[in-house]
Amino acid sequence: MLRPVVPINFSRATNETIVALVDSGSEHTLAAHWWADELGIDLSASHDRMQLGIGGRAVEATFVHVELRLHQGHDGDDFISWYTDVGFLEPWDAQFYLILGQVGFFDQFTVTMNRRLLTVKVTDVQVV
Repeated sequence: MLRPVVPINFSRATNETIVALVDSGSEHTLAAHWWADELGIDLSASHDRMQLGIGGRAVEATFVHVELRLHQGHDGDDFISWYTDVGFLEPWDAQFYLILGQVGFFDQFTVTMNRRLLTVKVTDVQVV
């Protein structure tokens, strides 16, 4: 099954690049709860929580302001960095560990997807 994905990592806290799903149907940018542990984020310190419907059920998302990096090309040092609120969810049943949604991704970039060509083009809004 083909999905629109891009390479992302969470700031300087980890060098691990993950494949993130670009999801225009998601209102928020969301991540698996265990990423917060990997990044040293204490979710209990956040008071920004919201009930969301995902995967046919209601789950609580804890939002934290983090830095994301969108990698461009094949060079790991070529990236665009931005800060956004990411909702960390538990339980997490999605195939991808990070979902880039309307708030936190589509409001930061111009995104063009073409299924026939199997491409996702992301343009920095400041450049447009």
